[in-house]
Amino acid sequence: MRRYRWITLVSLLALAGLLTAQVATFPRWRLGGGLSGQLAEVDSSGNLLVTTSGTAAAQGTDPSVSTFARVRLAGASGTLAEVDSSGRLLVSLGSGVTIPADGQMSLSTSLTTPLLIGGTTASSTLTLKSTTGVGTTDAMSFVTGNNGNVEPLRLTSAGFVGMRVSAPQGQLHTAGYPVIFGSTFTDATAKFNSQGVAWSTFGSGNSLIFNDSSTVRPEIAWIRGSRTYPEFAIRQHTTNDTGGEIYAGGGTAAPTKIVDIRATGMYVVPPTTQTIAATNTITADACSGLKAITAAGAVTTNTTDTFTAPAAANTGCMMLVCNVGTTNTITLDKNSHFFTVAGADVLLLANSCIGVVSDGTQWRQHTAVFTAT
Repeated sequence: MRRYRWITLVSLLALAGLLTAQVATFPRWRLGGGLSGQLAEVDSSGNLLVTTSGTAAAQGTDPSVSTFARVRLAGASGTLAEVDSSGRLLVSLGSGVTIPADGQMSLSTSLTTPLLIGGTTASSTLTLKSTTGVGTTDAMSFVTGNNGNVEPLRLTSAGFVGMRVSAPQGQLHTAGYPVIFGSTFTDATAKFNSQGVAWSTFGSGNSLIFNDSSTVRPEIAWIRGSRTYPEFAIRQHTTNDTGGEIYAGGGTAAPTKIVDIRATGMYVVPPTTQTIAATNTITADACSGLKAITAAGAVTTNTTDTFTAPAAANTGCMMLVCNVGTTNTITLDKNSHFFTVAGADVLLLANSCIGVVSDGTQWRQHTAVFTAT
């Protein structure tokens, strides 16, 4: 039994020596594909050779190649990808997409051979990364023209977008040219006067331009939270092409036009005429403008608050209160919230007016009563 074991050990050592002597000329391992030929091997130099056809060229043993590739993947049409002896990944994905030896991928397409980057389903997501690390100063740069030396767009790691700005300081940062909203704008120096309303020639300054068709009026609106309507808005004039309008409201209903601006001047838009019944309070909603009131009969206002209860928000509010009726007298009650010049009630006859002003705690008579004739 001991002799048998000794012979077996000697045989194994001899076999190992034979394999060692052959390793310089034979591959370390080879994966065969049956009738289709060799599929993959690692040669004596440690190179992985892969093929789907078994041809010499696909295996990377083409004698015309002076330095063989380390890894090569091939198909029926030839080499698809390889890592060459310099460690570069060379890829050919067919017509329109190639990665040459310098590592710069080139994409080309046409109307008949469209190029798709990304998925083909509605839920597909395309992710572009400037770095896979924890970047704080990295950015994505989009370059055009002059051999790639013009940078019209940059996206920073802070989420800032720069248009012709290499270091944007806000969500959107532009410089040198106007920002235009609209598709019908055509530059013409004659559109602007010489007083610096916009700019004298296109591109000589930073401007914000809203442009639309002749029937649509551009506007800017301010809306807080989930409110239904804007609380403040500026828009091109609805019916006049020579001015604009300013709207204000509480956000729960359509805002009201309060200022009308035209080439002939600026006008404060009066609210709707208020009909006053006995003991009613006159609403102070026409600051710096005309407050029109009327009555169905001779009435006296509220004896506590002739006008909306004065508050700090009313400070400086001046109204011209006019009885626009043609028959009935409205008596403005003098009380602790309405001081009159004579210290008595004010009779506002038909077609007569009075000026009042608020100091934040009281309403005060500002002018004598005058009657239109």
